[in-house]
Amino acid sequence: MDTLNIRIIVIVVLACAVLLLSVIVLLLRKKRSRARRSRYIEALYALIGGRKNDAYNLLASAVRNGEDDVDAYIQLGDLMRERGQAEKALQLHRGLTVRPGLTFDDEKAIQLSIAEDLAALGKTERAIAALETVRKKRRDADVLAAIHRLYHIRGDFDSAYGALRELSRIDDSVTPGMIASYLTSVACDLIESGDSARGGKYLDKARKEDKSCTGALYFSAGLAMENEDLDRAVRWWEDLLSIDMGYFPEVAARLEKALFESGRFDELEGILSRLLSEYPSDSLLLSSLAGFYAKKGEISRGIDLLENERGRIAGNNNLTVSLASLYIKNGRIDEALTVLEENDRITPATGSWKCDSCGKTYGTRLGFCRTCCSFDSIRKDETTQ
Repeated sequence: MDTLNIRIIVIVVLACAVLLLSVIVLLLRKKRSRARRSRYIEALYALIGGRKNDAYNLLASAVRNGEDDVDAYIQLGDLMRERGQAEKALQLHRGLTVRPGLTFDDEKAIQLSIAEDLAALGKTERAIAALETVRKKRRDADVLAAIHRLYHIRGDFDSAYGALRELSRIDDSVTPGMIASYLTSVACDLIESGDSARGGKYLDKARKEDKSCTGALYFSAGLAMENEDLDRAVRWWEDLLSIDMGYFPEVAARLEKALFESGRFDELEGILSRLLSEYPSDSLLLSSLAGFYAKKGEISRGIDLLENERGRIAGNNNLTVSLASLYIKNGRIDEALTVLEENDRITPATGSWKCDSCGKTYGTRLGFCRTCCSFDSIRKDETTQ
């Protein structure tokens, strides 16, 4: 074999060796990459499953081993913040801002986390500023929602309201009713803190956003009563009840008082009758209308009204007490005792309503929790049945 052939064989062997080595190195890199990636994926599954400690350890391991996915760093920083390490989270998240080739979604996610870090450190102004830089580039629902919340935390309710209105223009799920609910919750806090004048202005805005917002009507009427603006109070009480009769137990006495003090007591009959046409045979309305007749000295008329509902009286304490009281006032003692005895034989259904947000209980369903300012959070408490 001549020297040339030997050289060719050596070159071929070396080339094969180099190629084989390259393939092995490539496979090892892919294997390591898959291993690193699997920690990140496992961390996401852990987060979905609520196993935050596992997710934290997996993400920390993935980052240490060279994971370069931006979301891995964001998630790790968020978990740091939840563990009381907001300063470290802020440093980690800020480090991502200098990465080249960031998409808008990447930048948005980073700035949202930075804002949360700053807010956790009590630096709300800087948190808002961080998000305003993103807001200027594009009107984004997530960014606007976060800005709204931060302005509210800072106590800048007008700016929070403005952000919420802007959000409603790009997110159909943010309805006028929701905006009105927010304004009413702000008004609730202001009124309870003693700033009724300012609270009233937010209630005006709430009613303009949604004229059927029950919370706004409820507080507006109550505030009008305090300010002795009885005509408005009556109008708003009636508007409220035409939308939600759940407020009647709280509203009835104040509505009657407003009408009496304004010299319009006779109008109560028309209001109650109109409400009865919307809510036929409502026991509280029937009792109130019968009581109205009694106060006017028309006891027999009240008795006739309730006797027409005699089939519904048994087991209904409101109607039972009302009819028995009218019988007594009319001198018909035996009939009063009969009604009361019939009611005693039946165990009436009882129940209460509970706020999902704060646990406050009510005797009837309300559309607004006055304790925690939550809307549509009150549900029937089945445990009281």
